[in-house]
Amino acid sequence: MVDMEDNDGIEALDDNVRPISGDGQQTYSDSPVSARVPWAVMNGAFNLGGWTKVIASSLDTKGLCPRPNDLDAWSVLTHHLHLDALDCFTAFPNRRDSAAVDRKRISELASLDPVRLRRQTVKLVPFAPKFDDFRFIDLFAGIGGFRIALQEVGGRSVFSSELNSSARVTYARNFGDVPFGDIRSITRAGARFRSWRQVNQLIPDFEVLAAGFPCQPFSLAGVSSRRHHGLDEGLNCSDQGTLFDDIMAIVRAKRRCGSGPRVLLLENVRNLYHHDSGRTFQIIKRRIEDAGYVVSTQVIDSQSLVPQRRKRLYFVCIREDLVGKIGSYTFPAFPIPEPPLGLGSILERGGSLKEYQISSRLWASHKRRSRRHAERGNGFTIELADLGRPSNTLVSRYYKDGKDCLISMGRGRNPRMLTPRECAKLQGFDPDRFVLPSSRTAAYRAFGNAVTVPVVRTIASSLSRYL
Repeated sequence: MVDMEDNDGIEALDDNVRPISGDGQQTYSDSPVSARVPWAVMNGAFNLGGWTKVIASSLDTKGLCPRPNDLDAWSVLTHHLHLDALDCFTAFPNRRDSAAVDRKRISELASLDPVRLRRQTVKLVPFAPKFDDFRFIDLFAGIGGFRIALQEVGGRSVFSSELNSSARVTYARNFGDVPFGDIRSITRAGARFRSWRQVNQLIPDFEVLAAGFPCQPFSLAGVSSRRHHGLDEGLNCSDQGTLFDDIMAIVRAKRRCGSGPRVLLLENVRNLYHHDSGRTFQIIKRRIEDAGYVVSTQVIDSQSLVPQRRKRLYFVCIREDLVGKIGSYTFPAFPIPEPPLGLGSILERGGSLKEYQISSRLWASHKRRSRRHAERGNGFTIELADLGRPSNTLVSRYYKDGKDCLISMGRGRNPRMLTPRECAKLQGFDPDRFVLPSSRTAAYRAFGNAVTVPVVRTIASSLSRYL
């Protein structure tokens, strides 16, 4: 692996960033900073704050923790400071409104000392990039499960995107750069997709695309809820189901402008296989194949590596020419251990566990609901977790009532919910190193939506011959 700390090329590139001088008539495309800052961001697609104010309020702290109102500014700043791959961020050609660019903010950014600032932010995060064997982008990034795994096998993130503000802050505190927000602000202009040339300009080149694209339109619970409320589901869901199109817009743009990414690594719920009698899965598979990739899929149960039953559908899509030269991809084995990994192995001992006990009212409600379901014979009963076996699947709604995994506190006492640290362990995060979300609710939602890090790490390790 190439250790980034010994890579002099990155330092040399940073030295090219210098203040804009002269009479202020320099165009955006002539600016050395313009090669690193997305045109859509600097031209008002995002709400930027003043750079000096942003840095003073966020960087001079014990941990990198940008304020919610400054997230979009920090997306630009941290990507600019930490990555040398943003050279492709050039101004769109022949734009009549290029004069609207805020030159004052460009000047502020250009006058910063990127080497000093980057070293400061890297010191503040536990998962600073270290290797540079291949480049990847992290879409629908959440709190960074894909990123941890891909960095560990030699990758370096050159672009990330995540809609949820709390997740973006957690991501920043762990990796040192703030993901851009809604990916549609990059791939679309209003209701229409940008041209492939524009999309190519706005996202750096990369070898691997990682994306756990939104699963709610395809999950059993999500489909049931949407049908109950008369809402669209699957790929017809306008707010989440169509986001797969944004992934493919990026892939097609990179294919049109070069060879394109070598590998697409995607994750979703296993019900995607069966949604709409399998038609949704076939549409997704065909679109990927039409872009020039050989698609391999497998449902993997996380209990092979962590004490949690969690079956997820993984796509590994290899560019056709690489399959022709190297051969077809085969998923690594994920055997279920015997005896199984037990939930009890990750539980916290001592401390203030009492604060995670559910109320008597909630526990009585759970028991009433469980009895009703048992009488109807539909199987939805609530039981205390068996500590000798893997837990049920951790879900994002766990923060509401904890019914999916309740831990006994002893005879005659109400059970408790998992702690955020325990949730981290169930997903393969190291809570002694990973900076957890700041609130309990945010933590439960984040880990319920996350990928299982050891699973992704195992898959990523098997991709080396294609990179």
